[in-house]
Amino acid sequence: MFPDITFHDITSTEGTWAPNSWKTRYALNFKKIPYKTHWLEYPNIAGFAQSIGAKPTGMIPFTASPQFTCPMISAVLPGDDKATTISDSGDIADFLDAHPALNGADTPRLFPAGTRELQDAFLAANVVGGMVTPGYVMLSASAGAGKLHPVSEEYFRRTRKEWHGGDVEWLGERAAQQKIPLDEWVPMGSEYRKQAWEQVKAGWGRAAKAFKETQQDGHSPWLTGETPVYADLVLLAWITTLKQTATEEEWAGVLEWDDGLWKALWEAGGPFRVKI
Repeated sequence: MFPDITFHDITSTEGTWAPNSWKTRYALNFKKIPYKTHWLEYPNIAGFAQSIGAKPTGMIPFTASPQFTCPMISAVLPGDDKATTISDSGDIADFLDAHPALNGADTPRLFPAGTRELQDAFLAANVVGGMVTPGYVMLSASAGAGKLHPVSEEYFRRTRKEWHGGDVEWLGERAAQQKIPLDEWVPMGSEYRKQAWEQVKAGWGRAAKAFKETQQDGHSPWLTGETPVYADLVLLAWITTLKQTATEEEWAGVLEWDDGLWKALWEAGGPFRVKI
């Protein structure tokens, strides 16, 4: 019996939109693992996660309370009578690659032999603080709120204002005296939005330089060879959410960045955006 996999994801009007969820969806699709999706509204995530025994993935900002987030997966494995639950996209990737029931002789690996150290080093050096800057988060959060159903949108706007609306590092001195509503973080046509995009472009430029220096096959769009590895799928996740964030004009600009590197990755990742 093949394992019964349920992918717990945040619902929106566009399906998956959060980058961490995209990491897991790309990984499942790349490995051609059958699964079903269970969609959750934001206010219901914590209660559901605790009900299935999922571990918290961090702390709620500026509190001592555990935070429960998507993605999560529940896997009923051969010989088991109850599901194994895994939270955190990185832990999910490790599970998908390690369990014998999910990996036949022809199943592609997220972490092929000899690539784990290289992948981990590249991601550690180039994702947080490189591709994922305050500017990226402000842009994606502002766009994402409008994609949510009403119950999740209210929760998302309220919590992001509470957690980050007064963050001077993100929003500058305008946040020093008050907590800024999400709609005012990077509004269309504003200097704030322009500055956020400039920060994103600079960070992605540094990541592109490192990618090209690390890349092992200059004829492939992928990091280590002719097929993607997990690090490539992580980049695709951030690219995909950026596309969902950007206007058509902004996205056209992204495709021209860094000699077309991100365009090549985006196009090569097309088959893995589709559930097999």
